[in-house]
Amino acid sequence: MEKLKNIRLLFLIVLGVIILSASQKRPVHIFMAGDSTMALKPLHKMVYDSISGDSIAEPFPERGWGQVLPEFFNNN
Repeated sequence: MEKLKNIRLLFLIVLGVIILSASQKRPVHIFMAGDSTMALKPLHKMVYDSISGDSIAEPFPERGWGQVLPEFFNNN
């Protein structure tokens, strides 16, 4: 009978630890490795206008998927 009480107490302690540890928020870490598809590519490229002599920042549409992945996550 005493052994059954000890087993029940141990079970309740283990269950409590599991429940308490599951409720803690832990940060998620994403590690990425890849080739040029993951590179940080420039958002703009400088274009030189040979007639006016001006340099114009033109949008550069090429992006690596690793560069835009953070847009799909938030702090929660």
